[in-house]
Amino acid sequence: MSPVLKTLGSLAAAAAMVGAAVVGRNALDTKSERDGLRLTVVCDPAAEAFCQAAAAADDRLTVKVESPDVTTKRLVGLEPGERPDFQAWVSLGPWLQMAVGRSGSTAPTDVAYVASTPVVLLTLKNQRFDCGKPPAGCLPLGGSTSVGLPSPRSSGIGLAGLAQIALARSGIGVADLDRSAIERGPAADAITALEGRTKPSAGLEQLNVNFSGANPLVTTKAAAAAAADRAKLVTSDPAVRVVLQVGLLVDSASMPLSGGEPAGRALARAALDAGWDPVSDPAGGLPEPGVLAALQDAGRGL
Repeated sequence: MSPVLKTLGSLAAAAAMVGAAVVGRNALDTKSERDGLRLTVVCDPAAEAFCQAAAAADDRLTVKVESPDVTTKRLVGLEPGERPDFQAWVSLGPWLQMAVGRSGSTAPTDVAYVASTPVVLLTLKNQRFDCGKPPAGCLPLGGSTSVGLPSPRSSGIGLAGLAQIALARSGIGVADLDRSAIERGPAADAITALEGRTKPSAGLEQLNVNFSGANPLVTTKAAAAAAADRAKLVTSDPAVRVVLQVGLLVDSASMPLSGGEPAGRALARAALDAGWDPVSDPAGGLPEPGVLAALQDAGRGL
């Protein structure tokens, strides 16, 4: 072999060794980053089973179950520059975006949308809604019957249900539901009509008492599926959905919780197995987070 070829061969070998060392170093750095990652995931109680499935798929995740109104207070109460003690938030609806809006922060929010399920009314099999509006617009029903509406201050299902009732009863469109309509306009009348007429604690036990304690129950299609043979499941316009989402408070949270990772896949699979659907509209047919926050404030008495 000529001296020139020997020199070129030596240079190629040296370059390969350097390249292998760089690749190896990067692999070690990535592995170290992955192995050293520990994340606390705050989870809405209604999504606990989904969060636990994610934690079972990735032992770097620690799940803390907490009502979203409590998490909101903790985020809003942070001092400037202070970091929360969790890195991801699994919620039913845009709670992270609402909390950021309430805090006045301009920080961007990174959100992964996992699954969704329609808001429905669960009621007596012979129940009729004859007020000339979509079924949700007829609530509350006549007499002294309470509506089984979860508290919109602590439940994503209750907040989505309140939005649907306000829209259906007032007859306005989603784009027209703003703070003015909620505080002084047609949506305000819908909220006032519900005051003193809701029973947030009512659940599927109402099937055993013929809905005497609350009629109807405002719930989701996924949650109502088990009762479909004993009650009537009613859909209403406008169609709104509860969206299961993961709010990522740090970039590293996307590493295990993205849709391509085991924990992210397990989270989505658990929701789909429970009757939820893939997400087609991240907003779920609901108004923007700031309007939902205003709706929460107006419905404090519910």
